[in-house]
Amino acid sequence: MQKKHIWLTIVIILVLVGVSIFFEERPQLDPQEEADRQTKELVKEIAQDFLNNFIAFASPSEDPDASKKLLKVLSEDALLEIDEENLSRDFALFVGVQDVPDMGFEMGDVSLEIGNRAIVKTKLKYSGGSTLRNIHLLLEDEMWKVDSITQPIKEEVFLEKGNLIINNPGFPEGIWHLVYEKEGSPALNTALSFNEYSLCIVEEEEIDCEPEFFKAGASVEVKGVENNGTVEVLRLQLL
Repeated sequence: MQKKHIWLTIVIILVLVGVSIFFEERPQLDPQEEADRQTKELVKEIAQDFLNNFIAFASPSEDPDASKKLLKVLSEDALLEIDEENLSRDFALFVGVQDVPDMGFEMGDVSLEIGNRAIVKTKLKYSGGSTLRNIHLLLEDEMWKVDSITQPIKEEVFLEKGNLIINNPGFPEGIWHLVYEKEGSPALNTALSFNEYSLCIVEEEEIDCEPEFFKAGASVEVKGVENNGTVEVLRLQLL
């Protein structure tokens, strides 16, 4: 009997030690970081619902409830742009498209701005290509509302063929660069930046860009936009 009590005591101690270690090793989230994370999830969900309802409203099999849901989530200023007698036209103008994205859409990054505002990056997907939109939201009467939708500012388009390099002497470590030539300028280079919209083409197959799989010296064609000396890659094709 005494041995039984000893073993039971040992088991209880081990359980308490395990629980103590579990809570000690659990990362403690900063309250503000946790609040921001929850806010980002919320505004992203609202933006996603807005696009789903826009597609449902604008598609041939029009959902009669979708327009009510769209109007409900608009800010006071945004509502001024919508005439209920011309909902189809005004919602298309508000989103900045002529047709419904027949291939759906993708949600991108969320950024929280000063003054209880947020921006959700999205990609509207069509059979013939894609277009980017930023959904701007604001906190109005303690509820997040869609305030406007804009197209990202177009920068100068970059389209060049060349070779990939990384960690060459004189270059920032860990950053891929493209070395290329232009008439009269035989030794040009630019840093490459990749994001969730970057697309790579390998043997005519489109894949997500994973820079760790690139090979130094590879011959490529890069299309993107130039921004402060860096090319934000839209498409990289191995040649």
